[in-house]
Amino acid sequence: QTPTVASMSAKGIKQISAEELEKMILACEKDTKAREKFDVIDVRDEDYAGGHIKGSVHIPSHKFEDEAAKLAKNLVEKKKKMVIFHCMYSQQRGPKCAYRFYQSLNKNHKDTDLQVCFLTGGFRGWIYLTRKHKKKELLLESVSERVWGSS
Repeated sequence: QTPTVASMSAKGIKQISAEELEKMILACEKDTKAREKFDVIDVRDEDYAGGHIKGSVHIPSHKFEDEAAKLAKNLVEKKKKMVIFHCMYSQQRGPKCAYRFYQSLNKNHKDTDLQVCFLTGGFRGWIYLTRKHKKKELLLESVSERVWGSS
């Protein structure tokens, strides 16, 4: 069952807008070390085809349960400050995986300051914000015109 936004917020799991993430990624153009501070985790399954957020890590939701502890350990060791989860709409899989990740993090790495977030609007919101952006090559990878239309 997917936790509610309210229950996730109460635990400190935050929503992040596409506009906020866009600013974070574009800031990396001037400060290359800024990208080392956060990771984007794409938990889409077969709907991953057609493009993704540049630099994101793909862990399909159906495999996430097995990967959560390893991912938490990896991000803590790399001293990441934020991890952002998303699926196509960030209504089910993205928030659920963010919550599972948070549980693993809380169980095994209580002293970390890693902020867990999920992307409001998911990849669909992201692509509609960024696909016509003048710097879309910094924001998107492997976008299929067949899936999303020409930009």
